[in-house]
Amino acid sequence: MRCYFCGNQFLPALNFYKLLNPLSESVDILCLDCRNSFSYLEKGCKYCQKPETNKICQDCQIWQKKYQVLLKNQAIYAYDVQFYNAMRLYKRYGDYQVGKALAALIRTRVPLGFDYYIPIPTSKSHIKKRGFDTIYEIFRDLVPLCPILKKYDLKISQGELNRQERLATPQSFYLEKKTKQQLNPNGKVLLLDDIYTTGRTLYHARDAIWQLYPDIHVESFTISR
Repeated sequence: MRCYFCGNQFLPALNFYKLLNPLSESVDILCLDCRNSFSYLEKGCKYCQKPETNKICQDCQIWQKKYQVLLKNQAIYAYDVQFYNAMRLYKRYGDYQVGKALAALIRTRVPLGFDYYIPIPTSKSHIKKRGFDTIYEIFRDLVPLCPILKKYDLKISQGELNRQERLATPQSFYLEKKTKQQLNPNGKVLLLDDIYTTGRTLYHARDAIWQLYPDIHVESFTISR
């Protein structure tokens, strides 16, 4: 097989996930060198895993003042140059294969034990531009998805905003009140996203869920931080 990133030929490792899930499209398209070029996060903030502290970071302290109840996020990889380049290909240029590579990186790392796995949705305009829903496509073969969260079309990508603009982003998520799939109000939800930057997106998503299910337990998982 030829590595999607570097183009070198490599022999894929024995993939028990593929053997147990023969209909899955999630395949390992990265050689070992390219896989290892993604840097694992070191121990960081106890809530969002922001590096350089093992207590509550300043970002989470701000969210704590606003919400009291902090959102627990788990991330795997550092948002470095390699990850940035991968996301640039995937989201800016709509390179669908990068989503498969990201899925391969986290195939056994998504936390288990949740009742609902809810992906952060892509707006209709971005789906039309790329041809697919970026977060849904990464996680679709990894866990049973519950895509009931919807997004208003704000006509702008989070990647185009600076930190202060991100924090000031208005609420854009909602749950359809007449959704076909109702949630257990005492269940456990895991929000799924690609990158934790300021936390604004995930807290907005939790707000939308709590509008209809104020007692449901919500955590989040992002590939990078």
